[in-house]
Amino acid sequence: MKIAAVTLLFAALALANPAPVAEPETAAVAEFEDALAARDAAPVPEIVARTAGIILDARDPKKKPPKSSNGNSTDTGAAGMLTPSLALELGALGVGAMMLWA
Repeated sequence: MKIAAVTLLFAALALANPAPVAEPETAAVAEFEDALAARDAAPVPEIVARTAGIILDARDPKKKPPKSSNGNSTDTGAAGMLTPSLALELGALGVGAMMLWA
């Protein structure tokens, strides 16, 4: 059952992504590159004004962060909640939703 779910998930992902264009329009690519160059050349005044007075200090490598005893760890956090079977179930649910709206 799990192998069928994984196969169905990969098949849906392969069919959901359209094939890339073989040769994109060179005028559109050149226009896009010109727009990117113009954006990179002009600095944004709000960012320049915000970062003008910021001075970053180097961290002391010997100083250790304070230990907190609030009981949180990676075992009890959200990372431990997503099991492989739950991921497959959510993937199958997503595939079903895509099929309903497609």
